[in-house]
Amino acid sequence: MSAFLENERGFDVTSAFLLLLPALYYFNQYLSRGGLPQLVVFFVLLALIVFLQHRTVWLTTALALVLNVLLVLTGRVEGCALVQPA
Repeated sequence: MSAFLENERGFDVTSAFLLLLPALYYFNQYLSRGGLPQLVVFFVLLALIVFLQHRTVWLTTALALVLNVLLVLTGRVEGCALVQPA
């Protein structure tokens, strides 16, 4: 808690960036297969990214999520529950 309050970061920015990959993986697993555990892991990783206080990682995460949702909505991801087959 003191690392959060005193603005001392416990992780490098490169280490925090590595958390984005599994977060996107579990988000896509939730969209394609469903399941509460995948969604919970995604939100835990997202909370950890926010807790680490790297604004560049926040921005990259937001952009990656927007791009991911756009790819899902345009039908570029097979087996996703959000897109109905035509």
